[in-house]
Amino acid sequence: MTTDLGLLTTAADQWESMAAELKKVETRYGDAIAAGMTVSEQGHVAFDYTKLTPAESNAYHHDPDGQASIRTAVTKWQQHIDDRVKAVTTTDHMVKLALGAAVVDSNRDALGKGADETLTGFNAYAETDLAKAREPEEAKAKTKIDGSFTATGPDVGASATGPGKYGKEGSAKAYADLFHVTAKGKDTVGGWDLSGVQDFYGGARISANAGFTDKALVAKAEASAGLRFLSEGRAERGPFGAYGRVEGFAGAEGSLSFKGTKEEVTVGAKAFAGAKESVAGGVELFGIGIGGTAEGWLGPFKNRVLGMAF
Repeated sequence: MTTDLGLLTTAADQWESMAAELKKVETRYGDAIAAGMTVSEQGHVAFDYTKLTPAESNAYHHDPDGQASIRTAVTKWQQHIDDRVKAVTTTDHMVKLALGAAVVDSNRDALGKGADETLTGFNAYAETDLAKAREPEEAKAKTKIDGSFTATGPDVGASATGPGKYGKEGSAKAYADLFHVTAKGKDTVGGWDLSGVQDFYGGARISANAGFTDKALVAKAEASAGLRFLSEGRAERGPFGAYGRVEGFAGAEGSLSFKGTKEEVTVGAKAFAGAKESVAGGVELFGIGIGGTAEGWLGPFKNRVLGMAF
């Protein structure tokens, strides 16, 4: 008594439109036959050689231009029929989606029995626009999700190389990782390629390297201990891209550097203790990008630099 049956008229109109598309297929089929083609039950077009007289058949086999003309005509008629079949198939699928969504009782079991005479009921949100009814299905079809997750720790280790031959660089590394967790994901949604990464690390690392040549002796050592995190997202569609990134660190880090030449000797040091965070973002178009970075920190000192030169 309360169902809106007026929407059935809209559905009937859409079926009329589909019938018109079917009429076009029928028309194309009869034009094709009149043009000397055969059309199989599967819609495949071919030239009907059985209608040729012996003289016409002989002329055909000795006329390369005529053969090329027939091949062109077959391709043309095949495309005509394929286009009409595609249109009918698309319309039929869209009508199926619209009808499938319309017959859902939107308040089913809301009152225990899903009584259609109350609240919204059956057929309450029927979509009269087939294009809109198709959009959710298209979005679902274009969505592809791919992701990975890794977790390691606790772990400790060390390594050293060189310096080996003259002029080669030597290095040493040591680490004590409490944990390291990384999650990555990629989605394709509505034509947009989306990607993101989340990375969390806790532990301590130290590294040192030194190299020497006949011109200079260069050495550097770095150490850090604390917690780090990285969160990054990116969206791309055609030539356009946009990204955003947040990085954070809480702990202490420092570095020492040394450079000695025949002309000078330079010693430097940097250190940081506390917490800091940086935010970056930008856009790109046809390979040209523009972006910015902002940083904030909290702690007793940041990048205190000491240096001496001789």
